[in-house]
Formats: sequence, C-alpha cells, structure tokens
Amino acid sequence: MPYVIVPRCSSNDSDLTAAVSHELIESATDPVDPDPAIGGNGYSMTTDTVWPVFGGSEVADLCIWTNESKAYMEGSYAVVRSWSNLAAAGGHDPCVPAPEPATLPYFNVAPSMDKMSLDVGQAATLDLDAFSDGPRPAWTVAVEDVSPTYGGTANAATFALDRTSASDGTTLHLQIMMTRAAPEARPTFLMLISTSGTTIHRWPIAVTTP
Repeated sequence: MPYVIVPRCSSNDSDLTAAVSHELIESATDPVDPDPAIGGNGYSMTTDTVWPVFGGSEVADLCIWTNESKAYMEGSYAVVRSWSNLAAAGGHDPCVPAPEPATLPYFNVAPSMDKMSLDVGQAATLDLDAFSDGPRPAWTVAVEDVSPTYGGTANAATFALDRTSASDGTTLHLQIMMTRAAPEARPTFLMLISTSGTTIHRWPIAVTTP
C-alpha cells in the first residue's frame, strides 16, 4: 500500500503544505515502481537520461529546478507545482498550476537535441528554437557549465551563443567544442537559461565523448 511520511520540521504552515503536496502528487502518479519489468505502471521520467539528473524523475522533482516559480500559493498556503506532459506538449509551462498565458506567457529555448556525443576536438552547432505561448518582449539567453554541481565533467567543452536575445519564433545557435573526454557516466552538463526580469526558465544539454 502506498503511503507518505512527512516529518514536521518547520512551524511554518506553508513549509508543511509544500512538503505534503510534493509527496502526495508523486504518490498518486507513481504509487508503484515504474519499471515495467517488475509490473510497475506509474509515471516517472525513466527513459530520459538528462532531465532527471538535476532533481529526480518524479513529477514534482522535475519542477524544482526548471522554473524559479516552483511553488503555487493558495491563500497563505504553498503547494508545489508538478510536471504535465500535456502542458509541455502544447508549448506551455510544463509545471502546473501555471500562470495564464495571457497574464504571464511562458517562454524558453528548446535545443534540437538535449544529448549529443562529440569526439575530443570536434565542434558542432546546435539549433535553439525560442518560443512563448503568448505575446511578450524579447528575453535574454545564457549558457552555463553546471557539471560541478551535478556530478558531470567540468571544463570539457567550450561553448558560445551567436546571440543572447530571443523572442518567439527566433532560432539561436550554440557552438560546442569538446576539449577533453567526458564519459557517458559523467557528461558535461550545459544549462540554457532564459531570463526576463525575475522569471527564469531552464533547459539542460548533456554532451559526452565516445
């Protein structure tokens, strides 16, 4: 029988409701082991080897790092947002509940692939498609090597964007060159960071060498 244990580590009610909502949504969406080999049929991002590295493969975990607005306020109480395949497929904020696009449109840049392999000394250019689900001004785009934080191989690649401003429908280009080995077990993790004011959205890329 699925169950949740949530210790009360804070006297702040919003801390408790955030923790409880996190575990309840994950218990509801993957109450049994998701591995089909042992009969599981719940939702968990088990086939993707990039996104789960940054916080976990469950629906609430996936929204901890992708979006600065990871909590949703209901009065004075906070609940976590959780991943929606339907929202993501529609080009909307994948973490729900989300602001109405008419009020605060979601924006991001999506690479043509989020995992690639290059030989040492080899360079490649990756297309980044910028999109938003409503009218909005241009936003800034940056790239960071976040490998040290997530167990990857740091400083194994040089990289540069051809532009740092994006708007709906534009295409940016990210040039990547591998300067030393990054094995499959420890990729170089690059994070695309789209920023407008205090709103930040992210998209990861993993680069390895054969």
